[in-house]
Amino acid sequence: MKTKNLIFFLIAVFTLGMFTACGDDDENTTTEYTPLTSAEKAAQMNAMVGHYTGTLGYDAQYNYYAGGLVYNDTVKDVQLDITASDSTLTFKNFPLKVFAFSASDTTLKAVLYSDTTVTMKVRLALYKPYYTSSSLTNYYYYETIPLNQDSDHTWTSTFNIEAGDKTYAMKIDFAQAFTIAGSYLYSSGAYYNDELSFFLLTKSISINGAAYNFNQIIHFYGSK
Repeated sequence: MKTKNLIFFLIAVFTLGMFTACGDDDENTTTEYTPLTSAEKAAQMNAMVGHYTGTLGYDAQYNYYAGGLVYNDTVKDVQLDITASDSTLTFKNFPLKVFAFSASDTTLKAVLYSDTTVTMKVRLALYKPYYTSSSLTNYYYYETIPLNQDSDHTWTSTFNIEAGDKTYAMKIDFAQAFTIAGSYLYSSGAYYNDELSFFLLTKSISINGAAYNFNQIIHFYGSK
């Protein structure tokens, strides 16, 4: 089992929690929240544009004694691109093996455990954390919103998978947040100096209409 990038785990838990907490501040506070301007968002997105290669950790759980997230397995050499025009991140080879244990059909399970990959899109919604320490001010923060193939429907992705002489319809439903180690872990990430790290949170999968609960943390970390 492996742990990786505790700093980004803490960023994802802390900053989005602080961002959403701004509405709960005492009305007498002297701190005023200022969101990112359109120009700031454009500048940050342009900085993030490019091709990334990294690792996908999955079947992840938080282990205090191990110092952060622990993955039962990882997939290396995962490729993705970020484009500024539509603020979209596109996995070129998202590995479906992360969902293999949900498949009851032995043929499909074998396909998923092989090198079967799909193209998956994720919208990046940039934001400015409400409270950010000076040591983190040069990081860019974003919510990761999975998209369907038409790019109009959010928090779900669908694929058709060929396995032998059969075609399987797979649907993945994603969550916006999980509770982990007493805190909220959001579907979010951070960028710094050509390095990218973010989370996707799956809550259920259906294959040909058969649904499976799948509360799982998937973590990408890589660089340009």
